[in-house]
Amino acid sequence: MRKDRILLSWIASLILTSCGIFKIDVQQGNLVGQDLLNQVKPSMTKRQVQYILGTPLTVDPFRKDRWDYLFTNQPGGEDRSIQRISLVFSNDKLSLIEGDLKPGTVTVLEPKKDVDIEVPKRQIDKTILEKFTSLFGLLDDD
Repeated sequence: MRKDRILLSWIASLILTSCGIFKIDVQQGNLVGQDLLNQVKPSMTKRQVQYILGTPLTVDPFRKDRWDYLFTNQPGGEDRSIQRISLVFSNDKLSLIEGDLKPGTVTVLEPKKDVDIEVPKRQIDKTILEKFTSLFGLLDDD
């Protein structure tokens, strides 16, 4: 009887642990989306590009003018997706963008026309100092 319970509990624990396999999402690298890439313009400096996109994942030691941004995503045991973007600089200015995403055209909104607003003047009876001193009765001009 005791052996049956031990065997039954062992089989139940084996079944329960094998059913609960959970695989986590694995994300690595720089997440550079289309909205960030649209902010990058040709002839930007390295510092400006780094402010927008962040530090590049790899910098080629032989070509300091090439920055590579790499992002991999593998959701819960599925196939891995890879996104690559390479930036090439010449004379410390951005000259070329290569990779899976391309910079799109940014719609430019026209600024609104200036509108004059009249603000009525306030009537001030007492200054702040006069109000403060009148609370304590220090200066009684009345």
